[in-house]
Parts: sequence; C-alpha cells; structure tokens
Amino acid sequence: MAKSKVFLFSGQGSQFFQMAKDLFDHNETFREWMIKLDNIVYEISSRSMLAYIYDKTKNRGDRCDNIKYTHPAIFMVEYSLAMVIIENGIYPDLVIGSSLGEFTSIALSGVLSVRDTLECLLKQVECIETNCQRGRMTAVLHSAKLYEKTPILYENSELVGVNYDEHFVISGKDESLKLIAGYLKERSILFQELPVQYGFHSSLIEPAAKLYLEFLKKKEYKSPCIPIVSCLSGNMVSEISSDYLWNVVRMPILFKQAINQLEYLHSNIYLDLGPGSTLTNFIKRNLEVNSKSQCIPVITVYNQDLKNLEQVKKTLSEECYLI
Repeated sequence: MAKSKVFLFSGQGSQFFQMAKDLFDHNETFREWMIKLDNIVYEISSRSMLAYIYDKTKNRGDRCDNIKYTHPAIFMVEYSLAMVIIENGIYPDLVIGSSLGEFTSIALSGVLSVRDTLECLLKQVECIETNCQRGRMTAVLHSAKLYEKTPILYENSELVGVNYDEHFVISGKDESLKLIAGYLKERSILFQELPVQYGFHSSLIEPAAKLYLEFLKKKEYKSPCIPIVSCLSGNMVSEISSDYLWNVVRMPILFKQAINQLEYLHSNIYLDLGPGSTLTNFIKRNLEVNSKSQCIPVITVYNQDLKNLEQVKKTLSEECYLI
C-alpha cells in the first residue's frame, strides 16, 4: 500500500537569516515564487521581505525575530518550496501546518488565495504590534508533567503545546520566562528561548482578537481541495471558519495529536518544507519503533538545500510516487 505524502509547514521560531538562500540562488522556480510573493507583500506593506532575510550583513546565527518580516517570510519560503516540490511531480495527499504554518496549508489547499493569505498574515502583525505587550516563548526539553507539577512554571507561563513526550513549549511575559529560565538552569534542565517577540498561543495576544477577527470575517473561505490535518483540533478539517486563522495562533498547538492520528490511519512520507527542519525532529520523536513512515527535510541551517531536494526526489521516485 502506497504511503501518503504529507507536506509539513512550521511556524514562528523556525526562521533564520539567509534561510533557503541555496535554493534562492540556484533554483529558478523557488526564486521566481519568492520574488512574486515579495512583490505582493511590498504592494500591501511597502516592505521587502527578501531585503530583510537576505541582508548581507546578517548571518544565520543573528537573532531574526521582527514579526513584520518573519511572519510573511516564513510563508513565502514554505509556499515557494511547495511549488518547487509540486513542479517536480510530487503532489501532497495531505498538508499539516503548525501554528503560523497553518497559513501555508490554507493557501496551498485553496481555502484562500495567496494574496488573501498574505493580507491575513500582515493584518495579524498589525493587530498584535498595535495592541499586545511583548512576550517570550521557550521550548523545554523535558516531560510536560514537569509543567503540570511545578508551580513556578504553571503560575508564570501558559502551555503552548507538547511536540513530543520530552519537548513542550511555554509562553509568557519577559520577566516571567526569565524567572523560569533561572529555575531550569539550576536544575540542569535543557531549554531554548525561541526567536519571537510575542507570547503566541497565550492570553498575551488576546488584546488583538477583536480587531483581527473583524478583519477575518471579510474574507471568503473555500473548502480545501487538499485535505488539511489541523494542529488546532488534532484531526482533519473539511471546512474553515472565519476565526480559524486567529485560533491557530492563539490556542494550544496539538501537533503530537495530529501526527498520532495520521499514524493510526496509515504510513506516511512527511516532507518538512519549513525553514529550519524543526518539524523533522518532532516527527521522528513521535514515530513508533516499528513505524514505516519517514520524514525528509529540505531546508536546514547546513546550507544543503539542493542536496536535500534531490534526496526528496530520489526517495519519492523509489516509492513510485512521481507522476
């Protein structure tokens, strides 16, 4: 039985300066789509995402967290890469987006046009920057039970999601997460502060809700032509309501539940089309020992995008998936 091809799209925290530069320089389709999307963003916002993410004065290790740029740039990279994969005859059977990555799923599945999706992304930025205080997000490499039984964690942060059994993410105010960081350091518990300036998936962004929801009601949402596995519900969704694109950044991320649901149904080949192969690690950690599924990243911090793209084509060709 053929494995299902699942396109994966990650969200805030996966971005970095010079992401997908290898593809931009050497893959014509990717470059054309990036320029096309950048032009749309510029028409809406008068800002160039390409000038920001490919700033020659910035290195991959520099902090990349200005949501005016990272919000649309993540989408641009993911959508452009999806177009490259499809051009090579590899079509998704399903799409999954985590948090901001759900916007890419929405556009690729035809629920909204690319322009409408970008307008929704940029409006979200405007609503959050205008109405919300700054915050932080931190990934903790430990069982989520630590959060449940540790007052300093659950009293000073909100649980964003559990990506696998030994990895959870929290959101909170700057001073609160600094307090938590000190606690984790004292106990040699590994953690990583994510490159974001706001506490997504928490009450900290709630002040943006009213204005953003009013904007979203003005859009027309079609039924998806590619099945969407939602990290908002942990299941497939057949209809998208006007509040969906708010809820995917406000409510907890049910990535683990979504993957478990897919794995229960059939074996899959997951293509991680996010900027930093973040979801590849999450997928591998969620697969059972005897699972026949596999996950392949394309964009990594090691500047091997073209090589990874060839590996995708080789793997799918061997599985007789290419059309």
